[in-house]
Amino acid sequence: NYNIAYSYLFIGQCYSHLGKYESAIQNMLLAEKKDPSMASAQRWIASTYYHLNKQDSGLIHINNAIKLDPQAADGFYIRGYFNLYHKNLEESLTDFNKAIQLDPASTQYYLGRCNLYLNQEKYDNAIEDLNTLISIHPQSYDAYNYRASVYLFLGKYANSIYDYEKAIDIDKNKEKSIAIINILTPLARLK
Repeated sequence: NYNIAYSYLFIGQCYSHLGKYESAIQNMLLAEKKDPSMASAQRWIASTYYHLNKQDSGLIHINNAIKLDPQAADGFYIRGYFNLYHKNLEESLTDFNKAIQLDPASTQYYLGRCNLYLNQEKYDNAIEDLNTLISIHPQSYDAYNYRASVYLFLGKYANSIYDYEKAIDIDKNKEKSIAIINILTPLARLK
């Protein structure tokens, strides 16, 4: 049953990557039926339900995943987004903190908590997380891009331009960053 369950899970993951979430769920639920103790299937089901805007179903599965594997940071990260969606901000922060505690080198967990801070308009906390992330992963396009967006929102145009330029240096194919810099450069000169 374990091997068959993984096959269904992998098929579901493929459908999920294709954006075919209904087909993904069908296969992932078959994986769960074959092996109910597979925490990774529970996490994938929860994440896919999130994409389908079926938050209540997803929350049930992510809670199951955490019970099955409480050392998997992904479970807390995913539940953090469910809690953020439901405006359970304290619970969301607890979940993102737990994900970071379990895997402090993961980029996505800091970005998740950063999104929470941005929702709460705690811009200094968001920048602090992004600074930490950059110190851990100095070549993180996302960290510089996020921080540039926060600086842009705060009207710190020179800082925003610097970070967008840094993001471009990391990944030269980011046309959006180049377009934003072209818009911001004249604004920075006004400050």
